[in-house]
Amino acid sequence: MGPDPPRNISLKNGSRELPQRLKITWSPVSNAQRYYVKLMKDTTVVADEFVSWDTVYYTKLLEKGVTYQFSIATYTNLKGWYSLPIFFTVVAEMKTVELISPADNSLVTIRPTLVWKRLENAVSYDVKAWNMTEEKLGFEKSGITGTSLVTDSLSYSTVYYWQVRERNALGEIGPLGPGFTFTTEKLVGVDQIEVPYTFNLFQNYPNPFNPSTTIKFSIPSVGAEHVLPLHVSLKVYDLLGREITMLVNEEKAPGNYEVKFNVETRRGESLPSGIYFYRLQAGSYSQTKKLLVIK
Repeated sequence: MGPDPPRNISLKNGSRELPQRLKITWSPVSNAQRYYVKLMKDTTVVADEFVSWDTVYYTKLLEKGVTYQFSIATYTNLKGWYSLPIFFTVVAEMKTVELISPADNSLVTIRPTLVWKRLENAVSYDVKAWNMTEEKLGFEKSGITGTSLVTDSLSYSTVYYWQVRERNALGEIGPLGPGFTFTTEKLVGVDQIEVPYTFNLFQNYPNPFNPSTTIKFSIPSVGAEHVLPLHVSLKVYDLLGREITMLVNEEKAPGNYEVKFNVETRRGESLPSGIYFYRLQAGSYSQTKKLLVIK
């Protein structure tokens, strides 16, 4: 009767998503002169060879997506028993990801939800979108474990081309699949060319003034501060901090705005000459400027 087979084999039965090249180790067997390795794919012998007294075996490049059977025997003066067969599967071939929605050439809001089909062996996904209108990268997200993504606010009236790729358990990155295009909605009531990208409160004009002046301000179309709808207020205060009037108190879409302030029409009264302040509050953004009434 031959010696016992090797034990504590590093390769575990039923292992999946393994790399194409494996290092397999086991505990040494007493009096072993060498070991005999057998590696099979179905009924085809892939490797059938002796290994020296080292307790390690390196496979050649294995095929992706294939299930193999590994066993090993100990040799002294006699051929030993083979270990129980160990079945394992090499990581599957990386595939392209099929997109679901928005459908190709769709018209969408500025915060569309992107959806794609799940791949069996994918651990996570990367999404990449190109801004085709401005010919630059639109956005890129990695490490998405689900099969959908709600985008951040995108630019209005802009064409995007988006693709998805998978990452497997080994961290390998698959190819970008066929992409879809979508166009974001047009901003209603505001000229797209004038849509700003930062909050701003401008100096009133004219200043000093009597009896009226114009105050302009900007609400951006992008940025963490802007989640539509955004409540905006614009108030005027005296030197003591008392509210004189409220010029704006409503929700505003992104755009550039202007409002008239007339000292003669305030509740039928007229403001005296002096220094006053006007303050814009939009979400967490706040800015104050000074104006001067001269009669």
